[in-house]
Amino acid sequence: MNNPTIRKIPFLSLAISLAIGIILQNNFHFSIHNIIISAIIFIAFYFAFALLPLNIKFRFEYTRNCLLLLLLTSLGCFRFYTNNVKNNEQFVGKFSSPQAYLISLKEPLTSKPKTWKSTAFIEKILDNGKWKTAKGKIFVYIYKDSLPPNLEAGSQLIFKKPLQEIRNAGNPGEFDYTAYCHQNGIYFQQFLNKEDFNVLPQKHISFLSKKLNDTRAWIIKKIDENISGNQERAVAKALLIGYRSDLDKDILQAFSNAGVIHIIAISGMHLALIAYIFIWLLSPLKRLKHGNIIHTILIIIILWIFTFVAGAVASITRAAIMFTIILLAKIFQRQSSIYNSLAFSAFLLLLINPYYLWDAGFILSYAAVLSISLFYKPISNLIKFDNKIIKFLWQTIALSLAAQILTLPFVLYYFHRFPVLFLLANIVAVPLSAIILYAEIIMFALSFFSPLSLFAGKIVEKLISFFDTTIQLVGNISFSVIEGIYINILQVVLLIIATFCIYFFIKIKNKIAITTTLVCAFCFFTINIVRHIHVSHQQKTIVYNISKHTVIDFVKGSSYVNFSDTTFTKFSEEYQYILKPARNFLHVKTKNNFPELRTIYPEFQFKNKSIFILNNSSANQLDTNKKTDVFILSNNVDIDFRQMKNHFPKTIFVFDNTNKLWKINQWKKACDSVHLHFHSIPAQGAFVMNL
Repeated sequence: MNNPTIRKIPFLSLAISLAIGIILQNNFHFSIHNIIISAIIFIAFYFAFALLPLNIKFRFEYTRNCLLLLLLTSLGCFRFYTNNVKNNEQFVGKFSSPQAYLISLKEPLTSKPKTWKSTAFIEKILDNGKWKTAKGKIFVYIYKDSLPPNLEAGSQLIFKKPLQEIRNAGNPGEFDYTAYCHQNGIYFQQFLNKEDFNVLPQKHISFLSKKLNDTRAWIIKKIDENISGNQERAVAKALLIGYRSDLDKDILQAFSNAGVIHIIAISGMHLALIAYIFIWLLSPLKRLKHGNIIHTILIIIILWIFTFVAGAVASITRAAIMFTIILLAKIFQRQSSIYNSLAFSAFLLLLINPYYLWDAGFILSYAAVLSISLFYKPISNLIKFDNKIIKFLWQTIALSLAAQILTLPFVLYYFHRFPVLFLLANIVAVPLSAIILYAEIIMFALSFFSPLSLFAGKIVEKLISFFDTTIQLVGNISFSVIEGIYINILQVVLLIIATFCIYFFIKIKNKIAITTTLVCAFCFFTINIVRHIHVSHQQKTIVYNISKHTVIDFVKGSSYVNFSDTTFTKFSEEYQYILKPARNFLHVKTKNNFPELRTIYPEFQFKNKSIFILNNSSANQLDTNKKTDVFILSNNVDIDFRQMKNHFPKTIFVFDNTNKLWKINQWKKACDSVHLHFHSIPAQGAFVMNL
């Protein structure tokens, strides 16, 4: 088991073949006809091979296996094609100009600063005076002063406003929100005021979905009734069922900095804790006739109910599948392989939703379980302790270290940060979160008697308060996290290969493994050197896509100078989610000035380019006889583009996000009419000019 081979993990090759097909379809977009024809050819060859004489079949057994894997690759292409709603003839985006939309809310509303948000299914569209069936999901945002009573999952709404395509802000280094939405089959969104929509009397929701939503709502209600602190309530919901809508961003940041964000992201650890307590509670059933079977089936049912109530995200669904395999194997007295169970669950999940292949939670979940399976025992066995408390602490440390080994490359790739104090935080967070989870279950068990459940709620609240305080204390230490680490997917692969090579060298003393590790290290650092050279030569001007503000960075090498119409604190959303990621992505640090930049507001001279911020207060300073390469139009400035064409025919006009959209649309038409170049930041994203 410690040295698994391909023969011992039959589902590994099947899962890899399926994943290859998904990747191929994502990149090459084969037609459905070509996919089906390929599959038919592979099936025909597979059965033709079965008709050959035994000696030939035995001699070329690998050919049969290759045909099976190619068939699974075709299946991966097929599943990716059929899972993409854009390939459906009834996809809402294929209708040219619908006059109205009928939608059903998929989930209960969640609170945002100014709106209520829900995911909704498109049911029908009004096209040329007829209601037609349509497919697709959208995000719907309803302004808080427009919310009618009794709007819930299953509620049906009609509105006429055209759907808005989901787009990124286009700022450097930002999270690719558009790709994330597309992976979940969501391409559009809409913001609605009370006069924009009507609510239909009927509801459209399945019996199972309604029961799951009701159960989730009941759990949230009981937490709200028994725990008084807002922050403690939010953490309790996240720990138990993964409900994170009420979590404060500062708490999330502290948990991320401390390296324990996995504690409030529902995962296999939560399911394991649930499984252990119910295995113990239901153990008396084993005394009955067929008690083992009844006990196992009840545990499996409870685990899957919890999985769906918790949202059935990839990480917990993976754990549910694996627990099911392990429990069923015990019934049939079969030995289950952790590696084959991992591969089978990955195969099944990718078959259900091919987009999981790009889901960070999916990848980190599998990396963590595989890493623990491979490295926990070797690390744990390095030191032996007789004292039970010290032994428990060492096992917690060993578990955290083991989980980090294979997840670290992906953490660096996705989040560009390394939590330095993750060991210290996990020593507290892992056991304490388990205690809190069990305390919450006890609180629910006592919910039939209010005084007892309130008392249990107070205990949960105190535990969570201590938990939050400790994690925030660790997470807010200045050196708790190293940020701005950027590696590409090739470097991730190199790190993974090097890790396995070191593992095999320790296990079997293979010298080739060390040579391969050194080659991987050389390639990894070569990529870093090339990146450093690129950074040292970069020179660019960036006008950011920040709502209601004009913000410009002038970048030279690893330095930048900033101009902004306001000062953003390090705790502001604009800094945390736009400026900081962009500067980390560009590998730059602030500098007051550099010789290539001359600033006399509203004009900037950077290298050989002249940039002018044109608004109503600076318009009188414009010199029409002076060369200007870029005009940044802000605050709905009044401008005559015909006159600008005469003086600045080759200038680029940049419309920043301080302008009204109707004004920008007017400018676009005016620029098109006189053939001027323009860049609309709200529509096209941040303006980046390389020099």
